[in-house]
Amino acid sequence: MGLNGSALKLGLATIAVLLSGAILRAQVTTADVLGTITDPSGAVVPGAKATLQNLDTGISRSLEVGASGDYLFTLLPILLKTVKLLFIII
Repeated sequence: MGLNGSALKLGLATIAVLLSGAILRAQVTTADVLGTITDPSGAVVPGAKATLQNLDTGISRSLEVGASGDYLFTLLPILLKTVKLLFIII
């Protein structure tokens, strides 16, 4: 037994609505920058200060690196064109 035209259209419309919801959730408006600060020998550098600066606007964010040398800048607008990442070892 085949699908009639109305049932087929309803099925396709349902699939389109479900897929559009998945596509909307997949749109991301922010980004993260993460990494680990190490010295030339490869050892982590705990306690350093990391600053991320948007060179277009001059706005910057700073954080202190943890004991593992890891840093994480979150919720950055994806429209950033040029950034500078500066590390100050304390």
